[in-house]
Amino acid sequence: MTVPSSPVSDDAVPADPADWPETSVAAAVPQPATPQAAARQGFAAQRYSIALAGQVAVVALALPPEIDVTNALDHCAQLCAAVDDGAQLVIADMTLTRFCDSSGFRMLLVASRIAADHGTEFRVVIPPGAAVLRALKTMALDQLLSIYASLPDAMADSGH
Repeated sequence: MTVPSSPVSDDAVPADPADWPETSVAAAVPQPATPQAAARQGFAAQRYSIALAGQVAVVALALPPEIDVTNALDHCAQLCAAVDDGAQLVIADMTLTRFCDSSGFRMLLVASRIAADHGTEFRVVIPPGAAVLRALKTMALDQLLSIYASLPDAMADSGH
């Protein structure tokens, strides 16, 4: 199969790459500014929303309702904080989550692995029919994570 293409004239491409718009390369890896770093530490220090008798921690991943590369690490820190606090069951409540990209799904896998390493059970609540659940199933991550349709279902299954 041949893909049609049109040649680009030499005068359409700048001779010096520095003249190309938005093609600069940073010499160093960007680091967060001090206020950004402080805000991130403050967010990560927030604890999960519900704790029941120190046995069960429910982390509501609701704000913002989209999980992406900008906030996945913060959510992972919250889930891991619940594990570090000694919860026997950690539930990631994604009931209100409207969107989750690959970094968000990776965050769930990392938190699940850390929980398993600490002997903590890890569950995820995603309502049936949610776009997040469809995406998760498309990547077959429902085979790696314990998914529940509602928070009561996730809590009732373990006897906690």
